Amino acid sequence: MGRVRTIVPDSRRLELSDGDWMVVKRRLTAGERKSVTQSLMLRTAADGTRSHDYLSFTFDSVLVYVLEWSLSDSKGKTLPITRATLENLDEADFDELEKAVDAHEAEMKQEIAEAKKAHGETTAA
Repeated sequence: MGRVRTIVPDSRRLELSDGDWMVVKRRLTAGERKSVTQSLMLRTAADGTRSHDYLSFTFDSVLVYVLEWSLSDSKGKTLPITRATLENLDEADFDELEKAVDAHEAEMKQEIAEAKKAHGETTAA
């Protein structure tokens, strides 16, 4: 029998500043990754100009990972995990979430590469 090629759902808690945290997916499926990447496709505006949607990509790259978090409003109520919530965060707070997800993603890529190497598989660049 060959290796298992599907993603087994698993999560990891990332600690943030001021005692906050978020629980993220350890790995994304191909569909989740492609969905985020689609944000970078060229868009054509009404005037014919073409551009990438970096704004959507930025928010989608965080949202696709987050399963749960401790972020709360001024009354202590947990904030919903939505793009609108991310857009309404203080810029420094969003940057912290984005950097935490980026670091997590880099760690997971390294973990996958090491596992493949240990099993004698080649890794794609």
